[in-house]
Amino acid sequence: MNPFAGALTGRKVFAILAMFFFVMLAANLALVFSAFRSWTGLSTGQAYDRGRAYNTTLEAARVQEALGWRGEIRFSAESRLLELELRDRAGGPIEGAEVNALFVRPVQRGHDIAFSLEAASPGRYAATVRPTLPGQWEARIEAKTAEGEWRGRVRVELPRAAAP
Repeated sequence: MNPFAGALTGRKVFAILAMFFFVMLAANLALVFSAFRSWTGLSTGQAYDRGRAYNTTLEAARVQEALGWRGEIRFSAESRLLELELRDRAGGPIEGAEVNALFVRPVQRGHDIAFSLEAASPGRYAATVRPTLPGQWEARIEAKTAEGEWRGRVRVELPRAAAP
């Protein structure tokens, strides 16, 4: 028996509208519950203080640009090798830098990894990093010498097969 056969009555219109709104309500409730379960809270602590310090951040970026250093960050998901190649304005390698990195999982707290990169060759610093989960990560690197500082960041993707 086809429920849509015959004349369109008030009951059929009411049933169609009721089913439509029931499906909409169920979908919205599923999305709301999913959002509340996956929300980790604020994305940054001390947002007000960080906002007030934004001019300091802009000044540090201007100083870094005036220094003329160029850095290239590379990450291999297979070998888990994070590399920084650091060059001065003339293209020469910058040696003797203290290079620290923070591997941050932007979508979930509690999995950040802090470590140092060691000099592998003139102007090239490297370290092996062991992220615990697959997905998006952000490598934040800071290099310091007596002449100045360089900061950089890059988003990397760790495939599911490459995770431990």
